[in-house]
Amino acid sequence: MRKVLFLVGTVITISAFGQQRAEQDSLDVDSLQNYLGNLFWNWDPQKEPWSFVTFELTTPSLTVTYGQQSIHPFLAEYKRKIQFLTSDSRTDTLNMLLNSGGRTLIEVYVLGQDSVILEDSFGQYFFNLSTWEYTEKHYEHNVYPQAELLGTINGQDPPLRFEPNAKK
Repeated sequence: MRKVLFLVGTVITISAFGQQRAEQDSLDVDSLQNYLGNLFWNWDPQKEPWSFVTFELTTPSLTVTYGQQSIHPFLAEYKRKIQFLTSDSRTDTLNMLLNSGGRTLIEVYVLGQDSVILEDSFGQYFFNLSTWEYTEKHYEHNVYPQAELLGTINGQDPPLRFEPNAKK
């Protein structure tokens, strides 16, 4: 006997070997389905805490604070925010809108003295220190090959952290 459970894009397959185990496995699958269903339907995103990481960039001189809040435990999607701070100015906390799911892995680049580019699998996020403008666009590969990689915001495995580029 084989039961397959589909839950929010996740497939869980449980197989039973032999007729004697079939009934017990059916109960196990039903119990698992009830447990996961309760997690799904009782999820309250307002109770999920935000995780933040703050890191310093030296060239250009900039402090970046990145935060994420899980939207749902099964979706691996996040609400994401970012803020930029220099010695004399800071942006409001900005919502990072491009996000279609997946774990956080954002590469942080600098382009010249006035542009910071953050890039993940969803898109590119631009912050211009001269104009204080923040923009986003869907991913375009190798648009800025002259940009220098400074490090990576890593939220794939807790805790959320910034990992500086070791080759710099």
